Amino acid sequence: MPTLFYVVLAVPLFFSYAFSYEKNNVWIASSLASLLLCAWLLRCLAATGPAVAATRGPCLCARGGLILLALFQILRLLSFYFQGSGFNNSFFYHFEFTTALAAWRAYVPLVLGCALYLGASLALTWRVTASATAARPWFRSRLVLLAALTAALCLDPDLRGFASYEAQLGQAALREPDLSLPAAQELLAQRLDPAALSPPPLAASPGKNLVLIYLESLEATYFDQDRFGGDLLPHLRQWQSEALRFTDLLQADGTGFTMGGIVASQCGTPLLFEVMPNGNDLLNNGMLNRVACLGDILAAAGYQQTFLGGASLDFAGKGRFLEQHHYDAVLGREALQERLVDTDYQTGWGLYDDSLFGFAWDEFEQLAATGEPFNLTLLTLDTHHPEGHPSRSCAPFPATDNSILNAVYCSDQLLNDFLERLRAHPAWNNTVVALVSDHYAMRNDAQFYYPPFEERRLLFMLLNAGISGENARTGTLMDLAPTLLDVLGVRHNQAFLAGGDLLRDGAAPSWEELTALARARSIQQVNSRFFTTHEQSLCQSGAMLRLGPQTAQVAGQTLYLSEEGQPLPSAALGDTHALLALWDDAGFPQNSLVVPAAELPNLLYRYRQRNFLLLASAAALPEYMRERLDLSSEAGPQVVLGVLQGDFVTLPLYQDGEDELATSPVCDRLVNTIVNSVDEREEPRFFEQYCQLAAAPRDRLDTSTNRLYLSAVLYQGSWFEAELGSDAAGIYRPVQYAPLAAEPPSQCYAHVDDETGALIIPDLQVDEQRKSLRLMSVPGEELSFTLEAGQGGL
Repeated sequence: MPTLFYVVLAVPLFFSYAFSYEKNNVWIASSLASLLLCAWLLRCLAATGPAVAATRGPCLCARGGLILLALFQILRLLSFYFQGSGFNNSFFYHFEFTTALAAWRAYVPLVLGCALYLGASLALTWRVTASATAARPWFRSRLVLLAALTAALCLDPDLRGFASYEAQLGQAALREPDLSLPAAQELLAQRLDPAALSPPPLAASPGKNLVLIYLESLEATYFDQDRFGGDLLPHLRQWQSEALRFTDLLQADGTGFTMGGIVASQCGTPLLFEVMPNGNDLLNNGMLNRVACLGDILAAAGYQQTFLGGASLDFAGKGRFLEQHHYDAVLGREALQERLVDTDYQTGWGLYDDSLFGFAWDEFEQLAATGEPFNLTLLTLDTHHPEGHPSRSCAPFPATDNSILNAVYCSDQLLNDFLERLRAHPAWNNTVVALVSDHYAMRNDAQFYYPPFEERRLLFMLLNAGISGENARTGTLMDLAPTLLDVLGVRHNQAFLAGGDLLRDGAAPSWEELTALARARSIQQVNSRFFTTHEQSLCQSGAMLRLGPQTAQVAGQTLYLSEEGQPLPSAALGDTHALLALWDDAGFPQNSLVVPAAELPNLLYRYRQRNFLLLASAAALPEYMRERLDLSSEAGPQVVLGVLQGDFVTLPLYQDGEDELATSPVCDRLVNTIVNSVDEREEPRFFEQYCQLAAAPRDRLDTSTNRLYLSAVLYQGSWFEAELGSDAAGIYRPVQYAPLAAEPPSQCYAHVDDETGALIIPDLQVDEQRKSLRLMSVPGEELSFTLEAGQGGL
């Protein structure tokens, strides 16, 4: 039985290895060693203590640990299944258990396999812990076992990565953001266009027609015949000979998923924001409602615009985004499946591409018949990871029987048939066709063919553009809209923040410039503070907050509630989730997002000096807030208006027909009081109150030597253990320091404030006293601090 238990527990690990892009033998060896050693040690733990197997504490702890170990294996498997690698920012940003469950029709085998594994693990865990016996005396020492278990866990590279990511989240959550917009010179230095921040009234004149086809996960790598054992794209290869080809288009941050790719290519800015919900939820939360995109410019030029896609329009706010940016007709699964002869001819994601291209031809003929300029935009689906779904009208790939390669080969056939029909139509002479990847191929059944990411490129080619050949200028999807408008001959007066015309003269930016962290930070600021706006303030609208069945209105602007791109009922707010809207000093909301209730305390602390409107359960509120509001944790959903490091009040929820709303007859007075209530000088004391400090301080000041001993201090995103000494002038400088391997167990730690450079120590032992301490940075000297006025007696 124990042998079977170990084998079953390790099954997901071997699948993870099979799905990985890089078959790393050291990784599989250390992961397997960690897993088996942890499972064995937990069995040993179950054998210690009194012999009442079903109830004794060690046995229950061992069972809980083994169940967590099994859940971790499932989480790791999902990471490798979806993206071919272990835990990273992309996984936590985009993929979670809820993704697979929400799209269960597309991932039935995955969901069933995980459920079967978990059930088998639970049953075997119960058996092996009930029968566990310790053969050696040292096994009976629980401290030794727990120490060995900790060491075994540290062997696992993905567990270390998971812990590192959680530490980064905690660090990021406690940094106060800069509230200003970047200066024009700063934007220019980062290869961003400051003209996008002062756009004139939109004006445009028409040019050629456009057929824009987003190819799901179909990257330029598929042109490599040697890699795939044959020609996957023979027809597109022939079309390339007459196309304008862009051969150095790379995938940037915020564009690695379908809606990220579509938004970046249409709007010249990636989906990057300061307050980051899941990538698939950004557009549902009212983001980018002010930016001028390709659809807006073409509409101003008099274009009729139609979008067709086989997937649901509800997912990730796709339909609302396109309608908001002036597409006249937006047709997705909901509308197109009614046109199918066989309504069962669909995948878990939506319509097959042979159906889509058939409907697209009908739309093209109708648009061309009007004699007006038009934009027909398509989004394919057959090549969706992980298996692909080749349409049944296609011939299979002759070189190998691989589902994703068959789907790529099928897309080549369907595209060729569609393009040939377009070329035979009279409107062809005045139409440009753009073929572009929506993002790199994600982890799929052909992933063992893929090169490293640095060798991969997105596909972007223009047909009937008036020019042909190869353009090797380095670019990203943000460059698509300005380049297309140039080729179409559309004259306009708008600028794109992060996108440029790939055909223009001048030095091309390097990849290092395009991916610089400072550039990404500036994009986040502009997207959050300028491209995303509310037209009404909290006090101008009829209600500060109004809840519908699946929507929330903040100051009159509708937010479509979602999690992982899937609709979220408003009943979840005040239960498992919270709605947080940040607003400026004039009462205009700036960012609104839905967050899991467990993340709320850290998020509130990060924005402790920002005004907020919050809907959350009383249990999800930090204890600091509940005490000041005199609320019990059982008080139910609460609407709170205020600023964390100042004043905040609760607002009653009223029933208004089917909706619930929160408002106040003294709204202006409340807003003014809150804006003026922030006390920035009370930072250390506020930190102490908010964090609910532990019984004994971990940091101390030795007054006999004037040495500061800090068990954990956060500086520029990294953790250190540090000792600081004071000189004759009373300036504290590091004497010695060492990096910490993991985040400290409490939120109450010393940190250097990113804004002021001050060293804040919320919990310090000074002789027999317990104090909070703020040391100001010494101008011109890095990591040098002096006591704040009024604290010189220490």
